[in-house]
Amino acid sequence: SALCGSGTELSRGCEGVRAREVADASTYPWSALGRVNFASLHRRQHCTGALVGPRLVLTAAHCLYSFARKAWIPASSLRFVAGYQRGAQVAVSPVRRYLLPAVQDPSGRDFRTGPGTDWALLELSEPLGERAGWLSVAALDQAGLDRALAAGGRVALAGYSGLRPHVLTVDPDCGPLRFAGGGAPLLNRCTAMAGDSGA
Repeated sequence: SALCGSGTELSRGCEGVRAREVADASTYPWSALGRVNFASLHRRQHCTGALVGPRLVLTAAHCLYSFARKAWIPASSLRFVAGYQRGAQVAVSPVRRYLLPAVQDPSGRDFRTGPGTDWALLELSEPLGERAGWLSVAALDQAGLDRALAAGGRVALAGYSGLRPHVLTVDPDCGPLRFAGGGAPLLNRCTAMAGDSGA
């Protein structure tokens, strides 16, 4: 099972989440990862995000949408905590604004599902990447993926899962890997659950 959640079938995937290694989130490259936090009077939630520039964080678009309220969460209600680990962090910043794929309308009440459109870029108020570092982003196709894997590369999943929300945990090998078609999404074998979105 690729998912961890409630119910007989989904709960089988939780063993994969429990088996992950705990990373030292205070050291690079793990410090470039962190939690995208949201809290209101009635709800707290988090997702995983990655610094991809001094002020830019890549995460999942659905993390910014309240399905209960059918509304997008205002950027001013979001915080990014880089290198978070057991209450400590490398750096923290409010989110100034966010950018979504064109198919998503942050002024509307709908969320358009689909793995190719489930991404968001957060612009931070503070340049956390200067302290925490950031990860580079590059286009990848099946041929490039095959070359990287043949050279000994691996794809890992690092996130703040709902089972262990206060530590960054890593599955070091998500293979075998392949693109589903048309360049996206990249299918892998790592187990994921709520909180890992954006990992």
